[in-house]
Amino acid sequence: MISSSSEDLEPMQDQLQQEVDVINEWSKQNQMVLNASKTKVLLVTGKRLEIDGKEIDQANSYKLLGFT
Repeated sequence: MISSSSEDLEPMQDQLQQEVDVINEWSKQNQMVLNASKTKVLLVTGKRLEIDGKEIDQANSYKLLGFT
């Protein structure tokens, strides 16, 4: 889970996108694939995040199930 909080939304969103990009690159280097269609983002704003140019779906709630 990635989280961030700020009163200035644009830099916060840019920071979150950079963190998603870092995780995506780490995953590729470790021969794992992030699936943008199975990934959700819960934002209290309007800007969308992406993985490899594919927009991550926005959710209004989530259930943290973990990963293996």
